[in-house]
This record gives sequence, C-alpha cells and structure tokens, in this order.
Amino acid sequence: MLSTMVRQPLIDLVLTAPSELTVLRQGAEALAKHFNLDVTGLHASLLASEVKGAHFVAAETALIFASGQNIATPQLVGLNLSHSVRWGETGSGQAISHLLALLIPNDYGSEAAENLLAQVAKRARTAAWPLTSAAAHKYVQTVLN
Repeated sequence: MLSTMVRQPLIDLVLTAPSELTVLRQGAEALAKHFNLDVTGLHASLLASEVKGAHFVAAETALIFASGQNIATPQLVGLNLSHSVRWGETGSGQAISHLLALLIPNDYGSEAAENLLAQVAKRARTAAWPLTSAAAHKYVQTVLN
C-alpha cells in the first residue's frame, strides 16, 4: 500500500477566467503552495500531462497529474473549481467542476507512474466526490491506497 502525508485534501480554486489553461496555471500555483514546490516546474508538468489527453474519472471530474517534483510519496488533492470549465479538446470537451490532482515522485519510473495513474483513475470512477474535509481524507485513502 502507498502511504500519504496528512494534508488538507481539498482546495477551493477561485478562477480568474473559466478556461482549461487558467485552471492549470492556478491549480499549479495552489498545489505548489500546498506542497512547497516550484510552481514553474509543476505547471510545465501539468501541461505536459494534459497534452497526452484528458482523463475523466467521474461526472464533472477530471484527473490531472504531474511528476518530476520533490515529493517523497504519491500525493492526491481535490480541487473544487469556482466555475465549471470545458475540459479537453481545446475547450469543447466535457464540463468539469472538480479536478483530482495526482503528484508522482521523481523516482517513479514511467511504467510505475502509468500503473499508479491507471489505479487512481479506476478507483476514482467508483468513489463519490467528497463534500467535506473528513470525507475528503477518506476519499484520498480510498483512491490512492
């Protein structure tokens, strides 16, 4: 089983504009602050992951991921968006209100990272999006561990 550090698992993201690029920039800023990471590197990694295609895991929920950060263990954080945003396919994709952000440690190989991403996506498809902090902690444990 994977172990995670206990942190606030939900972040409310007040968007300055309802676009996928804005969400990725503001999400990177919030995650960088939350985990004390370099925002530029995190933003670049999130953009690179989205180039591979959107991962929808539930109604109004997409999974984003980043690697190459100074993270010791995989981390999972939910982002609640202040506005729905069209996700994927240059803004014509599915409307989302939540993002599930997975941060993968540097030392994960590409195969291990892909396996972790698939595991998290599969589990997130069957877990209800958390509405409270207590529910969010349980959600993270269910989806990540």
